[in-house]
Amino acid sequence: MKHLLFLLCLLMATTTRAGEYEPQPLRFHNGNFRIAQFTDFHWGDAPVDTALCHNMVRAVVNSQKPNLIVLTGDIVTGGKAKTGWRQIISMMEETDTPYAVIMGNHDAECEPGIPADSIYQWLRLWAPHCVNACYEEGIYGHGNKMLAIHGEKDARVKAAVWCIDSNDYPKEPRLERYSYYDWIHTDQIDWYEHTSNALKAQNDGVPVPSLAFFHICLQEHILAGRQPHFGTFVGGASPAEVNSGFFQRAYVQGDIMGMFVGHDHTNDFVSMYKGIALGFGRQSGKYSHNERVPVGARLFDLKEGEHAFQSWICTMNGAEPRYYYPLDYNDTMCPERLPALDVKPKKHGVAYTYYENENAKNVPEMLSGKVVQTGVMPVFDISQAPSEDHFGYSFDTYLLVDEDGPYRFNITSDDGAMLYVDGQLVIDNDGSHSRDEKHGYIGLKKGYHHLHLDYFEDYMGQMLKITVSTLKAVDQPIPADKLYCPK
Repeated sequence: MKHLLFLLCLLMATTTRAGEYEPQPLRFHNGNFRIAQFTDFHWGDAPVDTALCHNMVRAVVNSQKPNLIVLTGDIVTGGKAKTGWRQIISMMEETDTPYAVIMGNHDAECEPGIPADSIYQWLRLWAPHCVNACYEEGIYGHGNKMLAIHGEKDARVKAAVWCIDSNDYPKEPRLERYSYYDWIHTDQIDWYEHTSNALKAQNDGVPVPSLAFFHICLQEHILAGRQPHFGTFVGGASPAEVNSGFFQRAYVQGDIMGMFVGHDHTNDFVSMYKGIALGFGRQSGKYSHNERVPVGARLFDLKEGEHAFQSWICTMNGAEPRYYYPLDYNDTMCPERLPALDVKPKKHGVAYTYYENENAKNVPEMLSGKVVQTGVMPVFDISQAPSEDHFGYSFDTYLLVDEDGPYRFNITSDDGAMLYVDGQLVIDNDGSHSRDEKHGYIGLKKGYHHLHLDYFEDYMGQMLKITVSTLKAVDQPIPADKLYCPK
C-alpha cells in the first residue's frame, strides 16, 4: 500500500518552477566536499524497485549529506519516459541537493521517439537543482560539463567534477560492425583537455584535482579489475571495443584522480591503474542485478588543497570500508599498528654491509658471499658500489615515523631486493630480473621503526629506489633526516 501511495504522489507531483531555486556555486565546506554517485536505477522496470530506489536514495542522502549527487546513466529505462523522468526529478529535487544527470546507453531507448534531447529539455524545465541540464554545446553527446568546486573562502577553483557522456551505440554501420557500444568521442576529449589546461593555468600551473563520471567503462577498467582491487569484479565488463584514448589523455594531463562508471551491474570495485583510480558505483536499482547485493551508492570525499580523495559504498545497511587515494589503501588492510621501538638513536644515517659473489642468483646467495666493505651512508644508495656486477648490500636503519597510520613502501630494483620493517617482510622483489617495481603495506605507530633492506645485483644494469606513501603524500623519497644509524 505504501508503495502505491508513493507512486501516486510522484505521478501527481506538480512541476517545479526554476525560479524557486537559486543555484549557488559548489564549494568546499570545512575543507571537505562530498559526492554521492547513484547508477543504473533502471527506473520503471518494476514498481517495487522504484519504491526501493526512492527509500535507498532518501536513506543515503539523509545519512551521508552529500554536497553533490551524480547519476551515472540507465536512469529511466521502463514504462513511459516522461512519467519516469517526472518521478526521478521529483525524487532528486526532494533531496534539496545539486545533482548531475549523465546518460546511459538505455535512457534514450525507454520509449520510441524520446531522444536524449527531450530528456535534457525536461531537466531544464523541471529540475532547477540539476547542474548540467545546460551542458557544453558544440561537442558530441549530452550532459558534458565541468563542474567547478570552489574553495570555502576562495573564489578559485580548487577541484573539479567532469560529467562526460560515454554515449550509447555507434551511429554508422561501418563503426557498429566492430563495436557494439559507442565511446567518448575525440571532440569530447579535446574539450576536456582544453578546459583542463585552462584550469591548470588559473591554478599557477598545477593540475586541479578532479574526478570523472560517465556510464560505460573504458577498456582500462578491465585491466584495473585484473589487478588487486577493492570490491567486486565479476571477471568481465562491457566497454566499447574501440579504445577512445580518453584514459591516455587524462594520464598525461595529471588532474583526474579517478574515473567512475556504472553499466556493468555486478561490478563495484575500485583499483589503481597507472596512478588513476578506476572504479564502478554500486548498483542503485534491483532490475537484472545481483539480488544478494544491497542497492546503494558510492560516496566520495574530496579534501580542499589535496590531490586526494576517499571513497566508500553506502547502503541502507550502513557504510562499507573506505578506499583512500592516492595510497590505494582500504580500511580492511593492516588494521593493526606496530608499536614504536624503545630506542633513542642519536646519529643520522644507514649502516651497510657490501658483498660480492659471482655465483649469486638471489639475495640469500649474495649474503653468503664475501664481505668486502662496511660503513654508514646518508640514505639507501648503491651508486658507490666498487663493482658493476655480482654485488649486494644489506642496509639497516631506524625510520622516525611522525604519526600513527598505514604506510606503503615501494621498491623499484634491478635486480632483487627484500624489505623488512621491524622484522616483518613487507616487500619481496627478489631474484635475477630487470627493473621491476613492488610495494607493500604495514601499519605503524609514531616513533622509531627498524628498516632492513637486502639488495643484490646480478649483471647488466643495476638500480635501487625506495619510497614511502602515507594518506597525505604518495611515493616520497625517505629523507635523510628521518633515518638514524642503529650502530
